[in-house]
Amino acid sequence: MTFNQNISAHICPCCTLCTLMSLTAPKQYATEAAVPAGRMPRVLGTVEVDAPAAVWWCGVHGGAGESTLERIFRGSRASDHRWPIVRLGDPIPAVVLAARTDARGLRAVQRAMREHLESALPVDVVGLVLMADAPGRLPRVLRDLARVVGGTVPRVWSLPWVEAWRAGEVPSPANSPKEADRLAAELRVALGLDQKGRMA
Repeated sequence: MTFNQNISAHICPCCTLCTLMSLTAPKQYATEAAVPAGRMPRVLGTVEVDAPAAVWWCGVHGGAGESTLERIFRGSRASDHRWPIVRLGDPIPAVVLAARTDARGLRAVQRAMREHLESALPVDVVGLVLMADAPGRLPRVLRDLARVVGGTVPRVWSLPWVEAWRAGEVPSPANSPKEADRLAAELRVALGLDQKGRMA
């Protein structure tokens, strides 16, 4: 699996969101068996991946929004609610968790991160995207829970409710909120990449 491979052939060069996905992934490599014996994940499970992706979106529950993120960030991939695992010697995948902002989604993040730590999974959890579960401001109890959950991951991004998506429009860079641009820019920095998508 060649995560070093430049995947710019799949990118729309005129779009900031797409520019993110002309990245190469961090050069960390799997040096042990995919999942240590006796530590098989039970919450999300795993899937062996063999295709290049700069970033993997891992929805921690059904309806988390990982397929939406895959559509608006071309070149990224959704992991079907499982931890993406590479073969021995391949670069460790960069993973961003995705969850809705309701109580179910936020608690699922806690379970997923506990599983990640206890199973010693060979993935690099870069952060978490919280996808709004409804229009408007979160109730205080959910804001408080979101802050607690945010302390378990390196960084958190939030994407607001998009009525057009609810109405049936297919998510794309063209109908994405401005917060997606910020996500793209900050994720590029988090992965240590310059503006051309090369390792800094």
